[in-house]
Amino acid sequence: MRAHRSPPPRPVSLRPMNQRQRRWFWVFLGVGIVIVVIGWLVTIRQVASSTLPSIRSQVDKGLEKASDGLKDVESSVEEKQATFSDALEEAQKGYEQEKERLQQEETISSDSDL
Repeated sequence: MRAHRSPPPRPVSLRPMNQRQRRWFWVFLGVGIVIVVIGWLVTIRQVASSTLPSIRSQVDKGLEKASDGLKDVESSVEEKQATFSDALEEAQKGYEQEKERLQQEETISSDSDL
């Protein structure tokens, strides 16, 4: 034979709250919401105060590195410009010297042809 089971518990009927119960319900609900909101604000403030300075210092370090990199690139470009300018001046001097030499050869050859 099967063991006798007890019947499942009967649902509790919800009676409408009277005015006093409703008032306490809303008071406790409001207090709970205020506690949760204050907890969130305190937590957010603590996280912000502890992480924002470290984030700011990391950003400052990154910007400083980027600035140093730009200065290095700028100085490198200026050095290459100076080197290129020097090389261009040397080439122009060489061209002028070669041009003068060819003109002298032409005048010498034309004088000897006469």
